[in-house]
Amino acid sequence: MTSRLTTAFLFLFILASSCTDTPATLGTWSGAADKPLPPPLTVDVLCDPSAGSTCTEATLREVLRTALAQAAERPDSVVRLWVQGSNIETTRMVGEARSIKPHAPGRRARQQHESRWIAEQLRSLMTAAQPSLRKHPRRSPIAETIGRVALATPPTKDSRLLIVVTDAFEVSGFGSFECGLLPTPDRFANVLSRERVLPAGSLRGVSIIFSHVDLVSVDRGRCPLSLRRAADVRAIWETALRAAGATHVEIQSGSFQAPPEKEAPHV
Repeated sequence: MTSRLTTAFLFLFILASSCTDTPATLGTWSGAADKPLPPPLTVDVLCDPSAGSTCTEATLREVLRTALAQAAERPDSVVRLWVQGSNIETTRMVGEARSIKPHAPGRRARQQHESRWIAEQLRSLMTAAQPSLRKHPRRSPIAETIGRVALATPPTKDSRLLIVVTDAFEVSGFGSFECGLLPTPDRFANVLSRERVLPAGSLRGVSIIFSHVDLVSVDRGRCPLSLRRAADVRAIWETALRAAGATHVEIQSGSFQAPPEKEAPHV
């Protein structure tokens, strides 16, 4: 009799404890509902299609697919696609995608919803980019373009990530990184700040990744490229972007890799 009473008491205790949990917690525990969703983010993807650069249809598609996958996991996130022109006037945003929360609960329904949304938005953004990808201007004002994108009001108030698909070779009045004499990192950062292109604080709260900065010949071998010069170009950009207040700066070669969650701003 004592054993039965003890068992009954334990059962009632567990049942009462479970009732104190919120419906969302119980649903998550049972697998009937999703886990709490992370906050939304803004991802700006900037394509540099200048002559010899690495933003091509293939590399842009890869970066956009990863960016859209991040946004899909965070409903109300926005991915904006920008294409760099030969100057600020011809640099523009060509497309935007905002993720939405799936209507049906459960992991499988969420995954199906995200896959459909990623495929649809990837197709739409790549279609919007096609006319610009066929143009290859000689001039490549990367710093000014980054400043242009940074000034655009983000549609979300949480994390902000800027992905620049580029060879990192600035070709403008601020320097010719392809063939000319390279400025020192501090000098380049100071000039950009003085000219109000990337002043201190202009990139505050923004994580920046240069993607596909691969060690390849400059525009079909027009200029020699050494390991030393490639390292110097990376150092110049890292210094300038951090001086402007960027939260996280990373220069990647090869396939795009999203930053670890702990390194994203406000996450």
